[in-house]
Amino acid sequence: MAARVAVGLLVAATVGAEESATVCNIRDHGAVGDGSHLDTAALNACIKLGAGVTILVPAVAGSCGHHNLSSCYLTGAINLTSHQTLHIEKGAGLIGSVHLDKSQSPPNCSHCSWDLQHYPRLPSLPSYDDARYAALVSSYNATGVRIEGEGLLDGQGWALWPDHVQSNLTAQRPHLVELYSCTKCVVEDVVLRNSAFWTLHVRCYTAASLCDCVG
Repeated sequence: MAARVAVGLLVAATVGAEESATVCNIRDHGAVGDGSHLDTAALNACIKLGAGVTILVPAVAGSCGHHNLSSCYLTGAINLTSHQTLHIEKGAGLIGSVHLDKSQSPPNCSHCSWDLQHYPRLPSLPSYDDARYAALVSSYNATGVRIEGEGLLDGQGWALWPDHVQSNLTAQRPHLVELYSCTKCVVEDVVLRNSAFWTLHVRCYTAASLCDCVG
């Protein structure tokens, strides 16, 4: 059961990402939202519109859930750039893909090499030793990024939590949301659930508002 928590509020008076001028509905770019079709390309089509865009993840025909997948949008990692807003409507869900490519490992291997598909591999962070997969939703060296709405951001991390899976991945498990060297960013009202690793990873930031999220 998700519970509302106050994650924290830092320099709130200075935070206020610029209002987005363009709304891009991902369904207009081919998103299906059935919980099985990969909708990353539709999300990236909106992201490519650049600064000032709101990437709308809409709810249609009921809420995303176990018995209704009509508003569940399956995706790999996406990266937001400056002055962009990711808006997940109430009832909609952005769901992380957890497809493992095991083709490079023999059956019943004890030390396998499994690759998490749809997540770029990134260099290790200074405080870590290993390469890592990009977060499901990330932003690097950006300003004025917003992640908002009352919808769901679910990493399906339970598929990657077991020890035998973690030990065979070719990189560290992905975070759910990562803001790296960003300024004036807001994460607000979204439901953050089932991260494969850290849920909300904020590093080297300035004037970030992280408030009223649900985890």
